[in-house]
Amino acid sequence: VLKKEQQDDDHKKEYCAKQFDTSDDKKKALEREVSDEETAIATTKDALQTTAEEMAALEAAIKDLDKSVAEATETRKEEHAEYKELMASDAAAKELLAFAKNRLNKFYNPKLYKAPAKAELSAEDGIYSSMGGEVPTPAPSGIAGTGITAL
Repeated sequence: VLKKEQQDDDHKKEYCAKQFDTSDDKKKALEREVSDEETAIATTKDALQTTAEEMAALEAAIKDLDKSVAEATETRKEEHAEYKELMASDAAAKELLAFAKNRLNKFYNPKLYKAPAKAELSAEDGIYSSMGGEVPTPAPSGIAGTGITAL
């Protein structure tokens, strides 16, 4: 009977030892898993912080870019206005030079002189003038006969 009890106790001891080993293995596995998860959480937090910093830097860069684009647009508008003004004054100067050249040709080289075009009357004005009326003409607004308007 004692031998039987001793065998039962030995089996129970082996069983308990196996259970302790199994429990210890599970505990170590769970501790490793917890450690791995904590490492993953820390890595993810670092990645989130890095991403947030990158987003803030990108937002600042976008704001700077928007500001520089607005400044460049304003500069281009100003330059365009200056260009249009310059082109208009150049065109007026060319017309004035052509008028002066034609006027000089009238005196020095009559063959090259181009007389100003006669004003054509509309049908209504033609009838009115043939009936003896005097057709009103608009007041001159520039250099006579050239089409150059006064600046």
